[in-house]
Amino acid sequence: MRRRGSRLRISINTIYNTFIGGVATEIPTKASLATKLAITESDIGSFAIVGSDIEAAINVNYPIPQMWNVSSWQNINKYLDNNGKVTSIGNQYMRNLPYLSEVIFPEITNIGQYTFRGTVLVDVFFPKVTSLAGVGVFMDNSSLRTVDLPELLTITSGTTDGTFRSTGLTSLNIPKCTSIGSMAFYLIPVCTIICNIFLQTSNGGAENAEIAYARGRGCTIIYV
Repeated sequence: MRRRGSRLRISINTIYNTFIGGVATEIPTKASLATKLAITESDIGSFAIVGSDIEAAINVNYPIPQMWNVSSWQNINKYLDNNGKVTSIGNQYMRNLPYLSEVIFPEITNIGQYTFRGTVLVDVFFPKVTSLAGVGVFMDNSSLRTVDLPELLTITSGTTDGTFRSTGLTSLNIPKCTSIGSMAFYLIPVCTIICNIFLQTSNGGAENAEIAYARGRGCTIIYV
């Protein structure tokens, strides 16, 4: 039982859970990181610079800030949110970051249009994403090889800026996806697509149109 007049102590995590590469010069202090993430300095339990990278112990959930066309983020090469503090990423917010090669966002559930366009991501794994925009999410990334979305349910309709257009995609894992909108796979490269067997007959008894289109481009389709 708490004694009268005593204060409850709020536990502050000081174990590093966020690792951001290449930005130490532009974001050199705990205060500057808090400003960039639109959180308070007291929400960051620890902060350190390691070479050109920064490490932080972030104690609150927050949406990712807009990064593209913001000078302080242009040299970013990784954003590892190991404890899932990032709750969402806005449309286009991480696009055109020419050195961004690695991200970890275990708690985001939606990826919007052009979010990672023009980056150099290689192997992508989002364990809780259920919705993926059909427009330009990974477009213009020749480095991209694998995309693993084990809980994905829906890919919305696209345009001529297809989700995977002008990428080096070799493997797409979407085993639970039951809805792929028109043109979402426009100009998808030749790759292996692991997808839900529902899509085999979801188009009035025929194969989903985007899966059929991908097959026509030479993709290998594996139904599970």
